[in-house]
Parts: sequence; C-alpha cells; structure tokens
Amino acid sequence: MYEIIKAVIESGRYELSDMLTKIDTLWIQDDIADDQKTELVALARQHATPKTHTPESSPSLTTCTLTLGI
Repeated sequence: MYEIIKAVIESGRYELSDMLTKIDTLWIQDDIADDQKTELVALARQHATPKTHTPESSPSLTTCTLTLGI
C-alpha cells in the first residue's frame, strides 16, 4: 500500500486533505509503519500545489480524489 500511495503523491493527482486522511487511516490500520507515515505526510505536503490543496469552501474548483477501497 505504501508504494501505491507514494506513486499517487508523486503524480500530483490527489487532494491534500484527503491524502492526509488516507495516510492516517492506513497507519491506524497498521498497513504502513511509523516511518512510512512520516515520509508520506512530508512527501504529500511537499508535492502539494494549488490544485491539490483546494480549500473545501471553493466548489467551483475540481479536485481528483483517490479511492483505495478502505
């Protein structure tokens, strides 16, 4: 699961708040280790752009979300 999340982050096709929630969920479910969580959170924030960091209150902007089936 770690590799999939990392690839999505590197592609830039995610919404930051959704990705951070997914990372936390995977960590809580023990699907990723502490060091992997730390790395993925830092990577997600580093790769965040105006498109991936869309404010919740701006319905006119579209975002791409990731469905992991979790």
